[in-house]
Amino acid sequence: MKTRKYNLNAIAMGVALAMGSVAAAQAAAPVDHPSVALGVVAAQERISSLPTFDISEQTGLAGVESALSIIAAKAHIDHTFCQGATVANPFKYTLAVSAFAGEGTATIDGGAGNGGVTLYINSTSSNEDLQNNDLTLGTRVEVYAKDGSVIKGVTGFSAITDYYGDHHWSVSSYIFNDQADWTFTDAQSGKPIPYGERSIKDYYKRVIDQESWEFDWGLEKVLKYGYPVTKWTELSWYKRPDGGDGYLKVRKDLLKPGGAVCRIAYEASSIVDDGAFSYVGKVRVFRVAP
Repeated sequence: MKTRKYNLNAIAMGVALAMGSVAAAQAAAPVDHPSVALGVVAAQERISSLPTFDISEQTGLAGVESALSIIAAKAHIDHTFCQGATVANPFKYTLAVSAFAGEGTATIDGGAGNGGVTLYINSTSSNEDLQNNDLTLGTRVEVYAKDGSVIKGVTGFSAITDYYGDHHWSVSSYIFNDQADWTFTDAQSGKPIPYGERSIKDYYKRVIDQESWEFDWGLEKVLKYGYPVTKWTELSWYKRPDGGDGYLKVRKDLLKPGGAVCRIAYEASSIVDDGAFSYVGKVRVFRVAP
């Protein structure tokens, strides 16, 4: 049997040359701008506190996300959605979300039967959901659309059928993971088209000027026939009433190389301070410079 002899010196020299090439390539690489931006937001989160959402806030915020995700998907199926809209003249919706511990509703433009969308929201802790009182993982939020729900756009209304959202909060409320699937009826062709969305968001809490704020940042993708078609960044600012005026702002930006950006901005207020989550405001859709 022959024994193959290896030249260890040659191997070592080859490895050294390869490592030198990698180091040279790294030295010549441009500044990674995304890592700079990610470093800033990650640093802010690391010096912040965990959010302190109760189950009514988890229910309500999940309802807000469900409603805005439908609008983001409408921006894809209606290709002229953002083209003529500007900051001064945006495309508008009214969004109202009301939630208590365990249940709530979200309505767009007055709800189903009035040319809008009605979403029913139900929340359960992992103890209830898994029927195990010794296991606490977080909160599950399920969302359904009422029959007759439609979403308006530039080219007309798209009917929404078979909507089901299955969202989850981590036990400490700083991770929110959501997914939903439904069918749009195309406003022009009448063809049923399966759509969906998936996202993950990070929440953290900071005290600014003696006011407690919860912030969120994350990413969302919109699906068509199960394939990703658009991607959105998200930021939000939330302040509970606590004896004063509550405030909620959510901003989604279409993330795509080249061209102008489609933005979905929701700004809402609340004066309810009785343990419920109740916010009403306007959703504006418009183009902004890249």
